[in-house]
Amino acid sequence: MYSPYLQDLCLFVGQEETYSRGVLLLDKLARISADSMQIYRCVESYSEAVSILLEEEQPTKITQKLSKVYGMVDGSMILTRHQGWKEVKIGRVFEDASIYNLHNSRNWLGYSEYMAHLGSHTEFEEKMSVITDKYAALEENLIFINDGAKWIWNWIASAYPKATQILDYYHAVEHLGNFATLYIKDKQLRAKWVEKNAELLKKQGVESLITLLEELDISTKSIQKEKEKLLNYYKNNRNRMDYPTYLKKELLIGSGAVEAAHRTVSQKRLKLSGQRWTEKGAQNVLNLRVLNLSDRWIDVQNMLRAA
Repeated sequence: MYSPYLQDLCLFVGQEETYSRGVLLLDKLARISADSMQIYRCVESYSEAVSILLEEEQPTKITQKLSKVYGMVDGSMILTRHQGWKEVKIGRVFEDASIYNLHNSRNWLGYSEYMAHLGSHTEFEEKMSVITDKYAALEENLIFINDGAKWIWNWIASAYPKATQILDYYHAVEHLGNFATLYIKDKQLRAKWVEKNAELLKKQGVESLITLLEELDISTKSIQKEKEKLLNYYKNNRNRMDYPTYLKKELLIGSGAVEAAHRTVSQKRLKLSGQRWTEKGAQNVLNLRVLNLSDRWIDVQNMLRAA
């Protein structure tokens, strides 16, 4: 039987690399002889205990100096054996103190907490709430930035009605660009038009952009239909698109942090060439990666010692 130390190594390499490459790492770095099935069995045998760790509320690190906490949720696909492509829902939570400005157009993020779930949004909401509920007492400090999926907004409105909801600015501009592809055929004119109105959205707000779109003279029914679709999208999200105010308050307006989380949490390990996962096997690895990337590996080690 493996010692807690060796089990720790097996779990760590199992969430970091493919099981076969994990064997090479154990051999090269620790001179431990193992096979991929042993690493797999270790990950499998502790799956329930690791799940329990994620369900346990963690002590909040809130201080008097805390001003803002950001929450972001998004989904991306992995290939499963039984259901084909299936969505992994990723959540990321971080305080504004973790944001480091590198230069005018780029930030670097330090400590974040993550959640990942391969399954229904209601199950994900329960898991994600373990993190976000820590900040419920300071609900007005919560800022959620997302791409517009209805279930996400419904969850936020129900669980944290006083929180600020922001539609990802770049997602809003992407919709504008999709419409412009039909409306303006010349690429250079189209690019200038999108850039100009993206700046209008940022500086004057969504109402100004809605007015401009309503006044456009559309020549065909198909383009008119796309214009109405875009207007409905903006009108349905207008209370999440007050970008001038958000920027004055020095809030983030983009959800790039959770898009980056897809790569680091899920895709780096679960979306390699030729991989197809069982739902349980994928979730086992996701749970371990979430604990590791949330700086909670010490909890895994303590679990192993207790066992």
